Amino acid sequence: GVIYRIDPATNIYSDVYNFIDSVGSSAGINPEGTLIQLSDGKLYGMTIQGGADSAGVIFSFNPSDSAYIELHSFIHATGIRPGYGGLLKATDGKLYGMTGAGGPDSVGVIFSYDVSTNIYSDIHNFDTTHGAFPNCSLIQATNGLLYGMTEEGGPDNIGVLFSFDITTNTFTDLFNFD
Repeated sequence: GVIYRIDPATNIYSDVYNFIDSVGSSAGINPEGTLIQLSDGKLYGMTIQGGADSAGVIFSFNPSDSAYIELHSFIHATGIRPGYGGLLKATDGKLYGMTGAGGPDSVGVIFSYDVSTNIYSDIHNFDTTHGAFPNCSLIQATNGLLYGMTEEGGPDNIGVLFSFDITTNTFTDLFNFD
């Protein structure tokens, strides 16, 4: 995969970072999901492979100097393979996302990452009862809650719609798909 830029005035496409250059190293490879740009000007994203456990990384990329930095290496105990979703910057200033696997039940987690302190926290572990294998991005509504879905889990094992309160770390099943 690559990070690329398109100049809308000229329609010129340019690769600005090539993940294949990191094959064989502990850096992330195979980016998926979306990038988010924070007020520091850097782009933040995730890969599904690479890192210390070959289970993906959270990274930053600075467009002004092309500096790529691995911020967090996913490990099985606290979530691996973030998959299709992207990162969300919530109102508390932290980045939030989900992994498609890993955690105690091996079916994914909700995590936070504090850019200012470089601290990753596994804040909710999915289980088959209350959702499993999330593969989308979280959103934050005006009520401050995060909302998302899982691909499996719930009573019929075909996914749940949920909310998560970042101030109390409270997970709530809202709807079980059937």
